[in-house]
Amino acid sequence: GMFKVRIFPIEPHSKKRVRIKYTQVLESDAGLVEYTYPLNTEKFSSDLIKSVSVKCEVKTDRAIKSIYSPSHDVEIKRKGGKHAVVGFEAKNVRPDTDFKLFFNAPTRKNDIGLSLLTYNAKHDSDKAGYFMLMASPGVDVDEDKIVKKDVVFVLDTSGSMAGKKLDQAKKALKFVIENLNEGDRFEIVRFSTEAEPLFDKLIDVDDKARNKAHAFVKDLKPIGGTAIHEALTKAAALVNDRKGADAKRPGVVIFLTDGRPTIGPTGEDEIVKAVESKVEGKSVRVFSFGIGTDINTHLLDKITEQTRAVSQYVLPEEDIEVKVSSFYSKINHPVLANVTMKFNGVKTTAVYPNPLPDLFKGDQLIAFGRYEGDGDAAVILEGEVNGKATKIVFEETFPGAGASEPEGDAHDFIPRLWATRRVGYLLDEIRLRGESQELKDEVTRLARQYGIVTPYTAYLSVEDE
Repeated sequence: GMFKVRIFPIEPHSKKRVRIKYTQVLESDAGLVEYTYPLNTEKFSSDLIKSVSVKCEVKTDRAIKSIYSPSHDVEIKRKGGKHAVVGFEAKNVRPDTDFKLFFNAPTRKNDIGLSLLTYNAKHDSDKAGYFMLMASPGVDVDEDKIVKKDVVFVLDTSGSMAGKKLDQAKKALKFVIENLNEGDRFEIVRFSTEAEPLFDKLIDVDDKARNKAHAFVKDLKPIGGTAIHEALTKAAALVNDRKGADAKRPGVVIFLTDGRPTIGPTGEDEIVKAVESKVEGKSVRVFSFGIGTDINTHLLDKITEQTRAVSQYVLPEEDIEVKVSSFYSKINHPVLANVTMKFNGVKTTAVYPNPLPDLFKGDQLIAFGRYEGDGDAAVILEGEVNGKATKIVFEETFPGAGASEPEGDAHDFIPRLWATRRVGYLLDEIRLRGESQELKDEVTRLARQYGIVTPYTAYLSVEDE
């Protein structure tokens, strides 16, 4: 559903062959990689498909521990520990599920591993090389390297949350409470027409606090308006008032709402500035969950952008509990906070994402950028572990112009993926801050150069061209 193509003309009794080629970066979550190919054609047509054939070839630099498809009956042939071929065929079928493939290639046991891929062709008009960098903490990071954190869960209990929404949100919150780490502190703020904290302060995790929190969540009822300003400023104040060493602990605000602000200050800028003023200079991340379709995405995105977090959206048919609990399982083990990346030996520009997100246990940081120069260089990752500054240095080689041949180079996808992220960054700027001619021109130039679909570009594919 991301883009559509009209094919014309198709002459009577004739055939048109459509070939689609695309590149996708598959994220690794604790070593588990998921690949999805959209194969659910039943929602578009009731006709049978005469022949369906899928062949997946998996090659990794680490041993493949397991590989399976939960959606289809596939044949798996292993060719050594790091190579497998997966096949599926069917005739006269009406596919009603997407094809999914999972494989597990565990990352290093401890610390942070880094992989660098580059592409630098001498024909490139802008005389720049491109790189893709992947950093992964191991899945078994030592407990003393897991950062102790403060968590404030802010839950919308307005009237629009009645029914399934609130039930699922309660289950998600129960999961979060049970999975807090030893040494963490937490608070719950429920809000509707007004905001009501449970403890009025951040409290250490223990059985007594957990039991009180469970009882509080169980009794929540959906009623009233949506006082987002008061709820977020109260939550932000809790982490803002921390003193001494506590002020350096990562503060996580998990904000869950299904609506727009209706009580108190309702302007986007006013709410964002209020949150900013509370968390300025603090290690605070506000992760937003928007439920349903009647939400102010601009507001949630601005808040998360200013606090170096992310916003996620739960569609009406999706399960809130599954999405929130899956997300929390990941952020429950911060390994490196306030991450920055430097390069000594080459000059880098336009690195995305910017700023870099925190690194979590079993997670994977993927960054794209451009570079000038060549030779050996140091990639320096800096951040904080439990308030202490940490620096990790990796020695890598950046090839010079002409090292990559335009035809058949295994890494020729990197410039286009960099451009896709650059375009995404520019479109976010336009969406959040308004359109300017300079931003629009750059989006259009990159879209035309790399064949990226944007609101400003359209394409006509001519046969044999």
